[in-house]
Amino acid sequence: MKSTLDGGNTKVFAKAVQSLSKFGGDLFIEANIGGMQLRTLNPTKSAVGTYRFSRSFFDCYEVDQNEESFCKLDMRACLTVFRNTKQVERCDMALLNDRTKFQIQLKCQHETLKNTFISVDDEENITAEMAPENNCNTICGSHKIFTEISNNFNPAEEEITLEAQEKKVNVKNYVEGSRVNEKFMRSQLQLK
Repeated sequence: MKSTLDGGNTKVFAKAVQSLSKFGGDLFIEANIGGMQLRTLNPTKSAVGTYRFSRSFFDCYEVDQNEESFCKLDMRACLTVFRNTKQVERCDMALLNDRTKFQIQLKCQHETLKNTFISVDDEENITAEMAPENNCNTICGSHKIFTEISNNFNPAEEEITLEAQEKKVNVKNYVEGSRVNEKFMRSQLQLK
């Protein structure tokens, strides 16, 4: 498996890795002829977070048509690579032939080249395929909506609660009946 991203799409890819890191400690990468998926499990293995990138997202995308390529990487190692992507012009990723290393090469401004090899923890994949149409509890929306929602809350907020009702969704930074610090500001946003 080999893929290439331009600088703008590298930033999007990095944001996906960063958001999944808040959810789980391992990054599962699955590449097939349709595109690439990034997945993670929460610590109790009761929920899966997934980002899907189609082939068209990549400048160059090669995968063996006869088999799927997948691996499990340590999330902290991936975060280190994608920490600062402001000067990245191109990103090359490859699962090396012996399947023990995942290579990420960042070509930055001023001809700087950052080459990183991340050890593959396991040739493991999350096998539970969940079709979105079969999920009864699904929240879908554009990234702009979710960005606008998150901008209404303090960035230091550890968690927010989504409360779905028939014609509206309430988003709040507290749980009813819980004890909180007197200096804590309760916020609630209602989407219709």
